[in-house]
Amino acid sequence: MTGRVVGIIDGDTIDVLMPGFQVVRVRLAGIDAPERGQAFGTAAKAALSELVFARQVVVHWKKRDRYERLVGKVTVLGADANLAMVARGMAWHYVRFEAEQEQGDRAAYAQAEREARTQRRGLWSGTQPVAPWEFRRERATARTHGTPSDSSAGVLGRNARKTVARPPTLMITAASELADPRLHGVVEPAADVAATADWVSSPKVRNAGGGLAKLV
Repeated sequence: MTGRVVGIIDGDTIDVLMPGFQVVRVRLAGIDAPERGQAFGTAAKAALSELVFARQVVVHWKKRDRYERLVGKVTVLGADANLAMVARGMAWHYVRFEAEQEQGDRAAYAQAEREARTQRRGLWSGTQPVAPWEFRRERATARTHGTPSDSSAGVLGRNARKTVARPPTLMITAASELADPRLHGVVEPAADVAATADWVSSPKVRNAGGGLAKLV
């Protein structure tokens, strides 16, 4: 599946504009990036934006998750963006789902994480980085018992909408960045605008066209 990236939701989720002007939400397979409100959550989103925003990508997907997102490996000119996130220390290798990866990818992602840890890149520069799945579990426990977790009630509120499933069928506000004039003025659902508006409006994004940046 080929399309152009028009939205960065967080460090492991993107919106891809498909032929026919449909936006599809994609969860990067084999990795798990820090959540919003978590240390390196913003940095991971920025790193993924640098790698794929406004670029043509190929999504190699095999399934949908419970939120109806496509789950797959995203490549830009043949380079694996998922792997690049792990190599930069901006995501964990998501070993819970490693059985779904091809053997070569599984080995490459594991090696990339080992090297990132050893060289203390990105999130590994901290003393005790908390894996996103642990962060989510603690947050869910706090909600169940009605008590704030270490992330605080404000952070919980900001993250709550991420778990809400919605059909990714409308266009987003990155239309002015695309070459096709038919997309201009098309607006995505309000719930998603907050997650992508900062990237759409930034000078960096407006100048994001052109060649592919080195991924790793």
